[in-house]
Amino acid sequence: PQLEGPIDAPGTLLGAMTGLLPQIFSFFLAFVLLGRYWMAHHAFFSGLKSIDRRLVAWNLVYLAFVAFLPFPTDLVGQYGGNPLSVALFALTLAAISGLEAVILRQAHKGGNLARPMPEDVYRYGMAQSLTPVILFLVSIPIAFWSPTVAFLFWLLSIPLGIMLARRRPKEAGEL
Repeated sequence: PQLEGPIDAPGTLLGAMTGLLPQIFSFFLAFVLLGRYWMAHHAFFSGLKSIDRRLVAWNLVYLAFVAFLPFPTDLVGQYGGNPLSVALFALTLAAISGLEAVILRQAHKGGNLARPMPEDVYRYGMAQSLTPVILFLVSIPIAFWSPTVAFLFWLLSIPLGIMLARRRPKEAGEL
């Protein structure tokens, strides 16, 4: 923080830190999102019997977008009212979720899964991956109308996730 006033006064530091609350929030948001993607990635890759070049290539693209995620998250923390920061954040999350679907498809079609995946489980996994893609892409034009409404629009992921969970095939496990 940039301190204005006596630097040894606790109130000066507290005031400066209060101004950083959006950035602190964005740090923890990035951490939660990265943790979610790491856990999903770990669970998915633990269910593979083999890895081919295409799967490795798609995985590297996926990991590049995951590694990029703190940048748009920080932009949203600093400039949450700017539609471009909100749009870049949404686009990055859409890309990551879309790449999860690509990796699932590659592993399913390429025979890399340790156990064959029934078609209903595959469709469920694709729906799980593609629902956020649609949600985030639709929110981009909304962000240019109102960044706040775009943020609120993302809350639709909660009821959509509940609806998807109700349609989870018994064989799906922890997809």
